[in-house]
Amino acid sequence: MAHEKENPVGEAYSFFHYAGQTEQIEIVLPDIRKGTSMPPDLTVRVNSIDNVNTRDDPALEKIVQRAKQAEMSHVLEATLPGIGNRGTAKVLGDLMIGLYYELYKQSEILSGDIAYKRGDKYVLKRD
Repeated sequence: MAHEKENPVGEAYSFFHYAGQTEQIEIVLPDIRKGTSMPPDLTVRVNSIDNVNTRDDPALEKIVQRAKQAEMSHVLEATLPGIGNRGTAKVLGDLMIGLYYELYKQSEILSGDIAYKRGDKYVLKRD
């Protein structure tokens, strides 16, 4: 168990509304990663909001339901070894800025939330 604390694998989720197709997000992600110097061991999966695996996690299920009610359509699920959940959420926030510039018109607003687990509940990134 001590080994896990020394090398935590951070997890974070970015829920957002995007009117286009999931495939379009997948196409631009590699360029965003290169352009923003993302950590090479960052893993990011793109999903529609309906396909999030909550892994029998009631707290995550609650966040997903809230995102659906707010009409979010997509989620980026990120993991990053050695940095923890809050740090992973920060990196994911930087990735979302790149996503905005690649996929949205300047007049559009990117509507979304980044969530990460702290203890046994999820909190929204606010920095």
